[in-house]
Amino acid sequence: MLTALSLGYTSKQTALLSLPSGGVSIVSILSATFVAGRTNSRGLNAVALIIPSIIGGALMAFLPKNAGAGKLIGNYMTNTGGAALPLMYSLAAANYAGHTKKVTINAILLMSFCIGNIIGPLTFQPDGKDPPEYIPAKIAIMATGLLAVVAILVLVGLLWVENRKRDREERDMGGYDHVVDSEFMDKTDKENQEFRYSY
Repeated sequence: MLTALSLGYTSKQTALLSLPSGGVSIVSILSATFVAGRTNSRGLNAVALIIPSIIGGALMAFLPKNAGAGKLIGNYMTNTGGAALPLMYSLAAANYAGHTKKVTINAILLMSFCIGNIIGPLTFQPDGKDPPEYIPAKIAIMATGLLAVVAILVLVGLLWVENRKRDREERDMGGYDHVVDSEFMDKTDKENQEFRYSY
């Protein structure tokens, strides 16, 4: 991630100015998980966290060189995006049933996170025209954030449609014959028609 050092501050100033980044991350994670727990809307909460990160990337990329304070605020804002990760883990845990399916989706999510952590720093190329502004890396922050927002909104829409479809089928059948402890029978979310998706 971009540091205050690349914005023209000294090493000592950079150390002090980096403190709020951790604060932004902590407050974002705690507030997002609290709101998601109260409203049961993980997807929309994740979108609300990623949007400030996109705006932060735009501030860093497109503000003039002498707007150090604005770029620094943009840098702080990008730290809200990381708070969406616990919500994504929670969304995956809530929406997949069946042991094998749940373990597989959690592995895919973790691998995707790790691949992102490998690729992300590579967008900050130290050679060529990129330093000290690193505009391509800042645009990459914005582009990946925007892609994440679109993907989450599509997922939320699909889950909502599937829930309405299952509700309609249940009404048409006059209700399901409830099987006691069906949630412990290792059925997948597709097999268990009583299952409702969380979004």
